[in-house]
Amino acid sequence: MAEGPNELLDKGTAAFRAGKHELAETLLQQVVARQPGASVAHTLLSFIARKRGDLPAAERLARQAVEAGPMEPGAHDALIAAQIVTQGVDALLDTCRRAAADQPDDFGAIYRLGTLLFKTERVEESVEWLRRALELAPETVHIEFKFSRALYVAGKYGEVLSVIREMRRRGVDTAAVHELAGKVMSRLKQPEDAVIAYRRALERNPDEHSYHAGLSAALFQAKRLEEAQEVTKNFLRRVHGFTLAAKRPKAHVLVVSSIGVDNCYKRVLPDRKNMFVTGNSLTQVRGDRNTYHFTCIEHPDLSAAAKALGPINVIYNNLAGAESSIKSGKGLMLREFADRLGLPVVNAPEAIERTTRANNARIITENTDIIYPKTILYLLRAEGTDRVRERILEAVRFPMLIRRTYTNKDTDVAFAADEAALTGALDYYHGKNVEEVYAIEFVTEEFRPGIYRKIRCAIIDHVVYPVRVDFSTHWNVRRQPEDSALSKANQDLMDNEHAFLADSVAYLGAKNMARLETLGRLHDLDFLGVDFNIIGDGEMVVFEANPAMNCIEDRQVAEFPYFADYWERVLIAFEDMIVKKAGKR
Repeated sequence: MAEGPNELLDKGTAAFRAGKHELAETLLQQVVARQPGASVAHTLLSFIARKRGDLPAAERLARQAVEAGPMEPGAHDALIAAQIVTQGVDALLDTCRRAAADQPDDFGAIYRLGTLLFKTERVEESVEWLRRALELAPETVHIEFKFSRALYVAGKYGEVLSVIREMRRRGVDTAAVHELAGKVMSRLKQPEDAVIAYRRALERNPDEHSYHAGLSAALFQAKRLEEAQEVTKNFLRRVHGFTLAAKRPKAHVLVVSSIGVDNCYKRVLPDRKNMFVTGNSLTQVRGDRNTYHFTCIEHPDLSAAAKALGPINVIYNNLAGAESSIKSGKGLMLREFADRLGLPVVNAPEAIERTTRANNARIITENTDIIYPKTILYLLRAEGTDRVRERILEAVRFPMLIRRTYTNKDTDVAFAADEAALTGALDYYHGKNVEEVYAIEFVTEEFRPGIYRKIRCAIIDHVVYPVRVDFSTHWNVRRQPEDSALSKANQDLMDNEHAFLADSVAYLGAKNMARLETLGRLHDLDFLGVDFNIIGDGEMVVFEANPAMNCIEDRQVAEFPYFADYWERVLIAFEDMIVKKAGKR
């Protein structure tokens, strides 16, 4: 007996959700051939066409979906998704605003504007248009959920819960609704309620990775650490890792990262990739040349994970923070694991653990003429604020930085110009129950009045590559959005960075390039990032020298087109180094 259009639609939808787009397209085309008014089939066909880059077909199919189902929000989503590419955000936003003004009671015009505003992060405005769309199509779950998400992003948590309660009253019991409730409860500092909500979400969809992270984070927030760790372990047993596969890989790389010092997920993560790809330059590879399998050192059976993920011929040690690697013992765990498998390791844990700030201060100053600011580690929790303050005043000069051992955030790095500021910083960290702090003499100079500079290079297989030059009005130069805006507003700053990328030897001077090469040999890491400045009469002061840096800067090209000719050199060198370490070259 021939299958009817409804059966074909069910099968096509299932294939689409499973990522089997060729099969889905075949089945859905049969649906619309028999039933031209099948809005859902046209919608899914539009998304498939857009994914393969056929934008005219995607827009045509979306229009057919809207025509067949003018009150179907998914059809309008498909149309927006196609038009945002073909028309561009600004032009499409103008079109949608005009349509909504001309047709204030037309569901499609109102909903599309609300959706586009939300998609382009104009959240406050999107809330009101989605509210209006919901008035035009009441009790439509798709719109209610999008509206509640917009409310959540806007921080209107009470309204989110009101929408969720109304949906639940009508019997809406989806995993996504429970997850959103969990996120809201966490924000409202009601972690026990968040735990209940995330457990409900997982009961309905145990395959959604972010729900596992959400439950772990809620348990951690509720101070139920052991349970959070067990949830994390159970997830890792279930999902060994994330793979970025190359078509013809030169090397098969197992990237081992760490979830964190508490051995559990402490925040909600959006997808599987984010749960395993935890930072540093490995987040920036594309998977064009090598296949990368990402997993975590916290996995309860790392050998089983390696076996399940596929053939591996080199391990990349992404436990790049020396202090946390030593304190947790995870570097030693990675060494034992690599030795069991008999595999080479990019960035040996022993070499990484020599790059603590205190070690850098000693090793670099003893073996080179590079300036590395005086850096001393203090046991704040054990010794107390008064004793640590006395010891710092005896050994470290003002101005100084007081910081935790493994963070770069402005909120966690205190600038102390005098004793009062030092006391305030130590009291702050002691109140946060911080175990150890560094006191670091602040050594740099302004690039020009009111502007600070930080230069970054990558040392890959002992060869120095320019990465970027950052400028900021703040002493903690980190290329935040406001720092990029500063450079964009000053052509001479962009010219300065471009000059560095184009000819780093001329920019830094041969003597400073030689210093960087010496530093690379001294640390003997396969990959090392170095942040520094040139001060005075050409002296080099190094702020950071470790492998925990992002150095593959394709993300800068959109704002700073001059990166286009340079960032890929770093990527190629980085991946070549991995291939060489794997013994494949």
